[in-house]
Amino acid sequence: MPKQKSAKAGVASRETEDTITREEPVALTLEDRTALRTFFAGAPFKKALHNARLKQPSVFTGGLDTPLGATIANNRLHEIRGWKLFEAALGTQVEDPKLKPVVAVDDYLRDR
Repeated sequence: MPKQKSAKAGVASRETEDTITREEPVALTLEDRTALRTFFAGAPFKKALHNARLKQPSVFTGGLDTPLGATIANNRLHEIRGWKLFEAALGTQVEDPKLKPVVAVDDYLRDR
């Protein structure tokens, strides 16, 4: 069976002119954030969140006494961290957007 080229997703090589573009986040309106807040405060979401938290990987894993034990533990910690980051990302969607700071104009040399 001939070897197939493997596609590297998200990586552009130096030989090509390919660029990686990321989608811009869509700003939520006040009505959208209000609807999300009421959804997050509701009983069905709380039950679903509780059930999802029960599906998180356990801190305790087997195979830690093998030569790859440190790698297994590190991978498990990253997996657990990913669950927590996703939950935090959902929570930040209901926050009001940050105001952009006003940039001061450098015109102090104009008077001279």
